[in-house]
Amino acid sequence: MTLESLQDRFTETLDTLPGSPSVRSARENAMAHFSQVGFPTRKLENWRYTDVGLLASSDFDPAKTPLETTLSASTRAALAALNAGDEAIVLVDGIPQREPGTWPKSEGLALTPLADLWSRADILPQPESFEEAPLAAVNTAFARDGISISVAAGCRLAEPVHVIMVTSERTSNAPQPRIVVELGEASELSLMLYLIGNEAAPAWTNLVTQVDLQPRSKLAIHRVQELGSKDVHTELLSARVRDAASLEASYIDLGGQLVRNDIVVDLIQPEAECNLYGVFLADQGQHVDNHLRVDHSAAGTVSNQSFKGIAGDRGRGVFNGKVVVHRDAQKIDAKQSSDNLLLSEHAEIDTKPELEIYADDVKCSHGATVGQLDERQLFYLRARGLSDSAARGLLTFAFANEVLQRLSTAETRDRVARRVLERLPGKLDWDELL
Repeated sequence: MTLESLQDRFTETLDTLPGSPSVRSARENAMAHFSQVGFPTRKLENWRYTDVGLLASSDFDPAKTPLETTLSASTRAALAALNAGDEAIVLVDGIPQREPGTWPKSEGLALTPLADLWSRADILPQPESFEEAPLAAVNTAFARDGISISVAAGCRLAEPVHVIMVTSERTSNAPQPRIVVELGEASELSLMLYLIGNEAAPAWTNLVTQVDLQPRSKLAIHRVQELGSKDVHTELLSARVRDAASLEASYIDLGGQLVRNDIVVDLIQPEAECNLYGVFLADQGQHVDNHLRVDHSAAGTVSNQSFKGIAGDRGRGVFNGKVVVHRDAQKIDAKQSSDNLLLSEHAEIDTKPELEIYADDVKCSHGATVGQLDERQLFYLRARGLSDSAARGLLTFAFANEVLQRLSTAETRDRVARRVLERLPGKLDWDELL
């Protein structure tokens, strides 16, 4: 998928892509931008630790015609294993499906396929988003569908909304799904987002999630990624948080060969708040890159970034968290932490917390750690009868569990915890500890 072949596919399929004339113009502008900058390379500061040459050298095709068949047996089995309920919203290759159940219905909640909303140009990101996440331009150019989630002002939903994104077993698969979340004033929503793949054929999933929070609204997004071991996943979360609104977002990365998460949050009005946290496991050549930027554009805003990484045999993890305090954004509070474990001499972690401050009455802190398991703690557990592998697994799980415990539902916490256990040493010795 060279830049030239991508341009040709866009020209060939533009007339078949949905949208009003304004949407078509936005697509053309996005493709023109990407044609100028191309695939990001390690020469760019924001991509110095992550090589996406795999995309340029592959045959991924983002212009594939959507599937018209029902869910396959393997996909149904994967969905059943999630135990997300019959009302979960399922997207296969970015296209909403009407099974296994009907979509949830609740007063004040509107769920709409994006294919029904392509008359709105504002459901596509603005060009400035491409500067932080250039691959979002490809999504803008090729996106066919996705899901819009809107909550009316004053509506506080008691139950989380579950969205499951599945990549099918088609060859050269490169879905470009999009999620748009809009919360009205003083509303509340919890969103569980699952990404599942398969081992039959490598795929590239390029997801864009747009969030717009009105004053005093609260949104919690918990995203769990379990794609295939040969999959590429790139993602942009772009959020605008207004007066006294709150965004909480957690990222759990367990699968994928190459994963790049871009999180861009703008706290645009006073007392806006965001809490971003995550945990990833990378081994056997996996590469996981979490790249965050939080803009404190107004006074009295609060942000917290806390990510934990576990790198095993030949795994590599990256954390680049940036806080920008704009001029006159006084009395802000910003914290960053990046804590990481190396389980192998061939593992690698690159961590780079950053502060860029243009105001003088602020409270900002950042820190990063990279280390190995404490030998004294290992000795303590082995002295009480645990095998070496079980002791190492238990300490590693305890390290990750601080983040896992923040997941909204007990069923999700238990499932994700067990998936983490399956990836750690000693799983056969101490699975019953759960």
